[in-house]
Amino acid sequence: DVTDVAFRRMIAKYSAHTRSDGTVGGPDVMWTEFVSADGLNSPGREVLKRDLEFTDIERPIVAQLFTSSPERMEKVAHMVKELGFDGIDINMGCPDKSIEKQGAGAALIKTPEIARELIRAAKEGAENKIPVSVKTRIGFNEDQLETWLPEILKEKPEEKPVNALDPGMIKEVRFDKTSFLYQTRAEPSVKDISLTIHQGETVAFVGPSGA
Repeated sequence: DVTDVAFRRMIAKYSAHTRSDGTVGGPDVMWTEFVSADGLNSPGREVLKRDLEFTDIERPIVAQLFTSSPERMEKVAHMVKELGFDGIDINMGCPDKSIEKQGAGAALIKTPEIARELIRAAKEGAENKIPVSVKTRIGFNEDQLETWLPEILKEKPEEKPVNALDPGMIKEVRFDKTSFLYQTRAEPSVKDISLTIHQGETVAFVGPSGA
């Protein structure tokens, strides 16, 4: 684990600054490590719930979850809401083989219908009281942004959230302003999406233009 409760508290304490809304605190948002919704529905849930511990100094705090089961996602989303989290983030980008074998993480790019069900289930479980976002990639083994992203957006996840990690094969591409071609050649539902690549890290954050 990296972003566990001890790490988040340390970051919140030593990076305190005045935010855009006038409050004083650490990062503008924090995420938990990704936690298995399947495990949180099992007899071992109490052990896993330690990964969902947080204090107010870490706010706003988002619980990141992974599963391929809409039913389990709905139950855990309700749990997360009751625990007082400020948001839910669904991991649809982890490339780890053990996660993919479960049909979760990046494997969801290959099953967009299940991905959409998971977003709906998270919203329903949280009773639409907290935002639901998605962490994903722009493709599984190739660039699929123009087909994959519209599938996610059909479920209208929270406006700022879809943060995307590009597939490993794209690491050899030199990213520059042409990366924004995604914005003009995409499907109509993606026209309001801007794409930013952090060079060297091959990380992209996808959200509404100007967000």
